[in-house]
Amino acid sequence: MKRLFYLIALLLASTASFTACSETDEEEDVKYSNWEARNTAYFDSIMGVARTAIAEAKATYGDDWEDHCDWRLYRTYAQDASKTGTSSDSIAVQISKRGTGSGCPIYTDSARVNYLVRLIPNALSDKEEEQTLGEIVGYTGVSKDSTSIFSEEFCTPVAVAVSNNLEGISMALMYMHIGDLWRVYLPCQLGNGTTPTSYIPAYSTLIYALELKAYYHKGTVVPDWR
Repeated sequence: MKRLFYLIALLLASTASFTACSETDEEEDVKYSNWEARNTAYFDSIMGVARTAIAEAKATYGDDWEDHCDWRLYRTYAQDASKTGTSSDSIAVQISKRGTGSGCPIYTDSARVNYLVRLIPNALSDKEEEQTLGEIVGYTGVSKDSTSIFSEEFCTPVAVAVSNNLEGISMALMYMHIGDLWRVYLPCQLGNGTTPTSYIPAYSTLIYALELKAYYHKGTVVPDWR
């Protein structure tokens, strides 16, 4: 009799587990439905905003446009810079804070950075924050709170090799100065591409809040932070 009760309990538990997994899978399927097309459309819209802002600044300020515009478009170093960028070979950058450093990292350097990574705002999510800001899929430090991640007092920037990064982040770092805080938009082709990870679906546009804290030339031992 005890064995019968055990088998029934085991069956009920298995059924509940299967149901829960199925419900979760269905929610994820809805949340990321038509994901590739939605991400392409979102990144194209960001590129449009950046191009418009840059064109208006150039028309108004000429060669000094960069002092009056917080948007930048950077082409992957693997493409001809003389051609118009597309949604697959360029990143868009919105400058949140301008640093005071005079130089920029090069491809062989190491750097210390703070970052917070999100997916695109997702109206199909059941979480309000994800609907308006996008799902958080990565961050430095021990808290998702951006005030801690980018706090002078509490930040814990990680050491990274400029060359050992997503292509879009390697590109961004080579244009940044120490103290710069940028919002960097990566199309999937310069991010995680068509292969999903545990946290990031395939074809995802990635939105980085990225801060450069320091950088070091090849052969230099990266010191402990603080």
